[in-house]
Amino acid sequence: MRPLKTLLLPLAALALLGCAGAPVAKCTEMHLEGWFYNCTWVVNDTMVAKGASDAYYGGVLFETTHDLGPQFAATCEDLTAHPDRVPERTRQWLSWPKDDPCSQQQHLEWLNSCLADTTSLLGKTRRHLLVNFMEDASPSTRTARSYAHRRCGSVRVMARFEPIDHSTDESQDDIVRQITPYIGFFIYPKTSSTSPGQTPNPSLPARIGSILIIPKSQC
Repeated sequence: MRPLKTLLLPLAALALLGCAGAPVAKCTEMHLEGWFYNCTWVVNDTMVAKGASDAYYGGVLFETTHDLGPQFAATCEDLTAHPDRVPERTRQWLSWPKDDPCSQQQHLEWLNSCLADTTSLLGKTRRHLLVNFMEDASPSTRTARSYAHRRCGSVRVMARFEPIDHSTDESQDDIVRQITPYIGFFIYPKTSSTSPGQTPNPSLPARIGSILIIPKSQC
């Protein structure tokens, strides 16, 4: 009779083969968007619970000129690791980051790719800005308006323009003279300025105005 150990070895090998052949969750754009949106909720509610204001341009969490992405990702990771710091009603939003197949590096690279679109806007026209950004429903004038990134909706910019004429109407040729990137919830307008084929995520709330992280202006 063959020893028991000899009989079990092929079974162990088959078990390992089965594990090796099991599908591994792939990091997708949907996972990255889910991580970003859920983390935005978690950071915002934690900030508000500590007494910070969630009013427009209130409750500044960080001020930075170049580390917006890394600081946001690090804050989210820290709160995920210490859920006791998060308000109880908000802890459900931590489930997505914990189950996320994407690495912190993938999160950061994805977020930085969106933030990079904010750094090339100075001196460009409103038309150029609208390639990667859409208007939101925040109060605005011709010379000052906030926008949300088309792909990373919580990446926002406050843009200040130099009008090309004396009209009160916006022109696609107005020049961007100041840009302030920040992370905050997108306030959907009734009619969005999306390009053909690009629409806001319908699963997100219709109007949320909290601003979370804002760096110093790029002047």
